[in-house]
Amino acid sequence: MKFGDWMTLQMNIAGLNGPELAKRLGVSESSISDWENNNRIPTIINLIGICEVFGIELDRNPTQLVFEIVTQIDEFKWAMERWKKRK
Repeated sequence: MKFGDWMTLQMNIAGLNGPELAKRLGVSESSISDWENNNRIPTIINLIGICEVFGIELDRNPTQLVFEIVTQIDEFKWAMERWKKRK
């Protein structure tokens, strides 16, 4: 699953559309669209905001939280496998 797919799923579960999420995060609607379409990934501060909006617990430190999200992204899994093969 790519980040945009995950985010779209979370938006559907929360009953939010792009403009509503953009307003809650204080970002542009085009940023939301870029994230949904996997054109860009959010900054760490926006990832933390996304987690808060979707009710994902923030009791872990931000680095751990971001790592947990990123490890679910197919591109990251592929990159980790390539990295392991280089060693």
